[in-house]
Amino acid sequence: MPRLEDLAAFAEVARSLSFTRAADALSLSRPAVSKRINALELEVGTALLKRSTRRVELTDAGTALLSHVDQAASEIAAGVDAARAAVGRLVGLVRISVPPSYGNTVVLPKVLVFLRHYPAVQVDVELSDRPIDLIAERFDFALRVTAAPPPQASMRRIAAIGWRLVASRRYLESHGTPRRPADLRDHQVLLPSAYRGRSDFTFSNGRTSETVRINAALSTTWTDSIARLVAADAGIALLPDYLLATGAQPVEIDAVLPDWQLERGPADELVALFLPGGRLRVAARVLLDFLTPSAPVGGVGSRNGRGR
Repeated sequence: MPRLEDLAAFAEVARSLSFTRAADALSLSRPAVSKRINALELEVGTALLKRSTRRVELTDAGTALLSHVDQAASEIAAGVDAARAAVGRLVGLVRISVPPSYGNTVVLPKVLVFLRHYPAVQVDVELSDRPIDLIAERFDFALRVTAAPPPQASMRRIAAIGWRLVASRRYLESHGTPRRPADLRDHQVLLPSAYRGRSDFTFSNGRTSETVRINAALSTTWTDSIARLVAADAGIALLPDYLLATGAQPVEIDAVLPDWQLERGPADELVALFLPGGRLRVAARVLLDFLTPSAPVGGVGSRNGRGR
């Protein structure tokens, strides 16, 4: 049976692909780390790492072992958390990745409240919507706007995101206010990248529906940036409810086509991604519950996001 300290040394080398960085992380000498790797390979009966003077790579056997080591480490951490929770103490580091706009607007304020309730917990928040490897990068969970979770991940629905067309009052006074979706063809439209590549948009007012082809003048992954462009009178933008609900826009923002709703699509679901089987450590599970609203996020009215 391999020794735990040998497995720990292997995991550090495998993640960093460096004996030197692994030695620093473990507070060991480089020869001591090498000795532990050699002992593990002898126990397993095959090479786990390819070593050269320039680089370290995982063998196929090493890749297979690393996935099991990471899962075992997660199980052990969950067991430790459960033991602490049993005596009423929630502690430890929780690492999460969240989209920048939603993170700044919704998650970070809630995390501050969470930390007041659980001062012994530390939360590391990455603001990003890039693809991630939950195991290799040691994230407890990630929030993403997606309808299709990546392989090797479980998914939990967090909230429905509503999208609204808005523009600055000055822009509408200068360029006119659309009365029907077809009028959008005569305007400069700004879209989030989640809708990039989509040209036909269907709107409904409860009585009829209308499909219009929109060629976005500009799209970006940061909806905050689109909101700033709206404030600069750049055009009509599609923005999420949660961003508009803050009422923090520096200029008068009006809803455009407030009686028309955009047909729902893949950019309307915010989900949490975590390891298969729901293996969340206690602190991570409590934080995720804390971040899950009891109702759909946000709500914007016809003027300034303050109700209709």
